[in-house]
Amino acid sequence: MKAGMRIRWLFAALAGILLGAAPWAQGAPFGPVKLEVNLVQAPQHIFRATETMPVQPGPITLYFPKFIPGEHGPTGPINGLAGLVITSGGRRIAWRRDAVDMNAFHVDIPTGARQIKIRYDFLSPIGGGRFTEGVSTTPVLADLEWNQVVLYPENLPSRDILYAPTLVIPAGWHYATALSTVSRSGNVIHFAPVTLNNLVDSPLIAGRYFKQYNLSPGAPVHHYLDIVAQFPKAAELTPKTVRHYRNLIVQAQRLFHSHHYDSYHFLLTLSNNVSHFGLEHHQSSDDRVKADTFLSPRTTMLAADLLPHEYTHSWNGKFRRPAKLWQPNFQIPEHTGLLWVYEGLTEYWGPVLAARSRLFTAKEFRQRLALEAADLNIEPGRTWRL
Repeated sequence: MKAGMRIRWLFAALAGILLGAAPWAQGAPFGPVKLEVNLVQAPQHIFRATETMPVQPGPITLYFPKFIPGEHGPTGPINGLAGLVITSGGRRIAWRRDAVDMNAFHVDIPTGARQIKIRYDFLSPIGGGRFTEGVSTTPVLADLEWNQVVLYPENLPSRDILYAPTLVIPAGWHYATALSTVSRSGNVIHFAPVTLNNLVDSPLIAGRYFKQYNLSPGAPVHHYLDIVAQFPKAAELTPKTVRHYRNLIVQAQRLFHSHHYDSYHFLLTLSNNVSHFGLEHHQSSDDRVKADTFLSPRTTMLAADLLPHEYTHSWNGKFRRPAKLWQPNFQIPEHTGLLWVYEGLTEYWGPVLAARSRLFTAKEFRQRLALEAADLNIEPGRTWRL
């Protein structure tokens, strides 16, 4: 940058600071939108949501997230949205669904209205589905991905929309999330305001049988393994297993030589009655496996590379994401041409970290590689040009 350009830029930056906005700002954040999610009826597969959103009179379009980061497609579970009611000042406002985009809802805000209240339910599936379309609750636990319970206004980047989340959980349940808890009164938890993109990137688990393991005791950056389980014994890890997961943190730091989060939470659900998968996030991961995963060395080994894989994604895919996989909002299609880096490199480092952490023995690591090779050898997609 030439000297004259630097001087002009510095003056522009100073002017922006004096005016209360940086020169690169896209505008003041919208909100905060107050969002309350009630999980009291989660055992009946019902998540109840209420939003209080600031508005101005005139037409507005509300969106239910369609393209979900980490799922790499238009997999937002719109089929679960039910009972949508919008009011202002206690009076009901009509809405209409878009004739083409089923995730869009058009509303005409009446004159004089300054906020609207939006009530709706998310009906969690009772069978089938993958990721956030899958089964996510049982009588004793619930997995909440915030994209299941949020509507947001059009024409704004997700990073510019501020939400103030509140959670209500059943009596006797506990919870874990990467969100910052501001206060708790009984079963009502208030979280610090957060942008929409970070809200969707911060899942939550809650349940009756809960256990938390500190994976970096004494360290300035905290790492936790948070477990909700189908029954109490399922969440009891052996000292050896805990030691291996603590090794995972050490080995990841030796591999990447940095971290980009304030803290990290492995959110692990142990149940036979939810969909099983791993879904990466910036400061956490949503991992769901069978209830007996830690009840025998064999079942522990079979899931050994899941958490290392999702943890690697915090660097490869979240902190640094391939071009066009990140989009300004959740309605714009993702471009998946570089998934071979996003998933392929992570699929390599996951088992490597599992072996370096002793979650895999050397023999188990080689068997894991052999299994991958055997699977690819019979993959139909690899033979169509032969």
